[in-house]
Amino acid sequence: MNIHLQPPERWVPPAKQSFPIQLNERWRVAEIKRPRQWVLQRRATLRKGDEHWQSVAFCQTRAGLLAAVKEKVEHAARYRKDGGEDLALQPGAAARLTDLPGRIGY
Repeated sequence: MNIHLQPPERWVPPAKQSFPIQLNERWRVAEIKRPRQWVLQRRATLRKGDEHWQSVAFCQTRAGLLAAVKEKVEHAARYRKDGGEDLALQPGAAARLTDLPGRIGY
């Protein structure tokens, strides 16, 4: 078996990616530095009406992040009585996700 290892290609963004990436009014993707990863977050409301962002998935690869978005956001929309129109991705959000590097930090 021949294994040929090459150093990973450095990803050069077309423009500096700003975070968080707002998917819709209830979901966003944030970036944390240590450990380096993307975090899928959902807006949650506390009993007193205060809102905060609840982290629901931690990903180091774009594929993992896209899978988490598909699973969590689409699942939430599927079970909403009103059809979950407000859970549709904002224009440009999908493109920003697919423009991310294959692995965070590269």
